[in-house]
Amino acid sequence: MAVRRITRHAEPWARPWWPSDPLDPARAVVAYGALADELTVGFDGPPGGVVVPLAPPASDVALLVDPVTGEIVGAQVDNLRFKATERRPAWRQLAEPHPSPAIVRAFISQVADLLAQHGLAAENPGPSPRT
Repeated sequence: MAVRRITRHAEPWARPWWPSDPLDPARAVVAYGALADELTVGFDGPPGGVVVPLAPPASDVALLVDPVTGEIVGAQVDNLRFKATERRPAWRQLAEPHPSPAIVRAFISQVADLLAQHGLAAENPGPSPRT
């Protein structure tokens, strides 16, 4: 079996970008797993995609990125109640059944702010060159 080397930066998921269309919190799917203390939020339906962790100080947050387009389709928070809510107490409400659209909207906004702090693309950077 041949092994193909992939240059990470050539892959669309390695260059995530924020959705260009406004996100509707009513369309988001919020799932909290108590056993793993993990929150996943799909911005426009069930969460999925390639998991791309952020660096400190947001290391408890990971992006869910469409592997084909690089569009950010959601976010994942590990250790939600144990650790993440120390810095962001309002996120605790996301672990409750049926969080309000206002709480989901605030979460999405805060994830967008974290991206800005990390200097990630706010829009589609276009096709990536394959190397």
